[in-house]
Amino acid sequence: MPALETIWSEIGIWDADSRSPLPEGGGKPIAGDTVFIPAGWNCTLDEDTEILDYLEINGNLTFDPTKDITLKAKRIFIRDGILISGSAEAPTTFKHEIHLYGELEDEHLVFDGTLAAGNKVLAVTGQLDMYGLKKKSWTKLATNAYPDDSIIFTEDT
Repeated sequence: MPALETIWSEIGIWDADSRSPLPEGGGKPIAGDTVFIPAGWNCTLDEDTEILDYLEINGNLTFDPTKDITLKAKRIFIRDGILISGSAEAPTTFKHEIHLYGELEDEHLVFDGTLAAGNKVLAVTGQLDMYGLKKKSWTKLATNAYPDDSIIFTEDT
């Protein structure tokens, strides 16, 4: 069976197996929803999400490589799928962010009856591939720097 190529913002793709609660008439996920990316889906995340209660990825969820995107959720479980932003060969030049939300008393992600991961969690038993442009993590001083200096000069400036 070929993979289902789809886009997050497509209203018609969401059904009771991929979104809960599913309102009458369907629609894309909204704040507070539980969302499943089923095995066999290749879904492109083409817009910012509202704050999802839970996102479970068993297929592929790929950030749109042509724009800034923010994925917002209380709990994300990359179970048997892949969450992708860029690649080693083509790192993204856009800002792809994951924001986690929640309060201490919110529901925790529980793997089995005995192992709880907490809330505001990104749990990965599948694969998380995030590639961005390399940034310089250090620089050389152009001149000596002393403890009371309020300005320093680097070779990059």
